[in-house]
Amino acid sequence: MNGSAIADKSQPRVTLSPQDLEQYATFLRGAKRRIDLARDSIVSPQGTHSIELAALQLRFVLEEIALSSLVTKRGAFSAVSTALAKTRPLKAHKLARNANLNYWPQPLKREQQAAGHYRLNEIPSAEWVTDREWPRLHGELSTRLLHARNPLCSPVDWEGERRWLLDPLQKLEVLLLHHKIGLADRDQLVIGLVLPNDPREVQVVPFAPLPEPEAAEVIAGRR
Repeated sequence: MNGSAIADKSQPRVTLSPQDLEQYATFLRGAKRRIDLARDSIVSPQGTHSIELAALQLRFVLEEIALSSLVTKRGAFSAVSTALAKTRPLKAHKLARNANLNYWPQPLKREQQAAGHYRLNEIPSAEWVTDREWPRLHGELSTRLLHARNPLCSPVDWEGERRWLLDPLQKLEVLLLHHKIGLADRDQLVIGLVLPNDPREVQVVPFAPLPEPEAAEVIAGRR
């Protein structure tokens, strides 16, 4: 299945349902637990295997984010999942974007305007993993830390790798903490929150109607 087959702009959007929200929340819970495990492995490593475990968890998080908004579009989900299984993140990125212009989260910061009133502002892209950056990061995690070592090469600087992992960890936390995203073929954006130190773990709520497809393409920079 190619990207153009997945991105059928003639298909009408469907009203967002409670089941859609719960499916997305399930992905967020999984991503949160992997981020928590990666953080523990980076902050308090128990040997070199902890660094490799953290890299693996962060790579899984990238894959889960790329797939999460496609839970409402089975064909696209399958195609992107297959590309990821073949370790082809650039193809997965293209397929996901063709299937859903709003497939990647946009992190938000809530700022109080007056008593009881808040404004949601977008966060500068340098502070989070963007739609264009994640395929490169996926590949870098794989090539740096998720393969067998050549004993003839220089020893791995495990402390240096641990410090390097802190940057993608922190950027993924910013990405998911408070974000908006559009589920494929649905008529509304949703707000997702990852709740630190909260037994609910995540929260997902409807946000705002999506623009018409042509306007969405302009917003997404495709025209």
